[in-house]
Amino acid sequence: MPLFDVCCETHGKQEVFSNSVPLGCPLCSKPVKRLWTAPPGVVVDFRAGWDPGAGKVFNTKRERDNWVAEKGVKRQNH
Repeated sequence: MPLFDVCCETHGKQEVFSNSVPLGCPLCSKPVKRLWTAPPGVVVDFRAGWDPGAGKVFNTKRERDNWVAEKGVKRQNH
C-alpha cells in the first residue's frame, strides 16, 4: 500500500497509508494538501577499479585516500 505525506491545517504533517490519494485528514476529515517528497539521494564514496581522475587503479578506499593525501588533491563534495 502506498505511503502519502499530507498536511492538515489542524493536525499538521502526517504520513497516510492508502490505496488512493487521501482527500481528508484521517483524524478530522478536513481537506488535506498532498506533500511531494523525493527519495533520498545515494552517494557511493568508493568503488574499486579505474579512477579516471587519478589515472590509476585503486583496489581499496585506504589506497585511494593515501594517494589523495600524498598528492594534495582536493576531493569534490557531492
